[in-house]
Amino acid sequence: EGSARSALAVVPRIIELFPWIGSVVDVGCGAGPWLHQFHLHGVPRLIGIDGVEYPDGLLQIEPTEFQQRDLSAPFTLPEHFDLALSLQLGERLPLQSAAGLVLSLTQSSDLIIFGAAIPGQRRMSAPHERWPSYWASLFEKHGFLCFDVLRGDMWYDERVEWWYRQNTFVFVNKQRTDLVASLEAIAAKHRPPIDLVHPVCFDVYRGTADLIERGRVDEAAMSPAERTELAILRERIFTIERSTSWRVISTIQRLIAPYPRLRTFIRRGVTALRLIAAGTFFSTL
Repeated sequence: EGSARSALAVVPRIIELFPWIGSVVDVGCGAGPWLHQFHLHGVPRLIGIDGVEYPDGLLQIEPTEFQQRDLSAPFTLPEHFDLALSLQLGERLPLQSAAGLVLSLTQSSDLIIFGAAIPGQRRMSAPHERWPSYWASLFEKHGFLCFDVLRGDMWYDERVEWWYRQNTFVFVNKQRTDLVASLEAIAAKHRPPIDLVHPVCFDVYRGTADLIERGRVDEAAMSPAERTELAILRERIFTIERSTSWRVISTIQRLIAPYPRLRTFIRRGVTALRLIAAGTFFSTL
């Protein structure tokens, strides 16, 4: 499973940066693969929160460490954690829930590792895809500073799913001057990735792809170089759309879209199959 494989690669780096972590809450934890890795690294106190209920046999954490909550509404936890984690959850929540999610996280810990999908990340867009600057502005309203100290180390690490490499940032309560000073020192030595795409460039690329799909590109008005780029882009899109996996997935998504319970059932089944394939399913029973 991609999340488990990614956590296996990334959690040691987090522990290296923050070796004093003794408690972690993961908001949008799924079956708990990230928390499982923190457990293997000796972190004693773990809580996983998700909007979907998981059978005990699928959880990679203890059932007593799992909580099901409505994540579209703000929540308060009875304790403060050394680290709050929330990866690839924000984009799946309703638009009006973003501020509440950030509030809940900032009340849970002074140190937060957060990532959410950027615009266009998903072929079928999630409700709330935003650039990292949007989320950083929400955290800033609660006095949290953003540090880009993880992406450089995992940018080219193929063990880590690309969306974690793209979207993961560290946020720190600016009143924790000890943490701020530590992260400023780390950032001074850190080499962020240089293979980045400007949002405007990405929007142009994505817009061109949409126009190609709708047959609304005026090739006659293009220069030879632009027509060459268009041909390359068209071939990439065609390669994706003629693949068996894309045809199967898009067909299933259309069929089950009107049935939320069926989507949840299939999601759990896919998770179980991935765990079995990874050889970790029976170890969770």
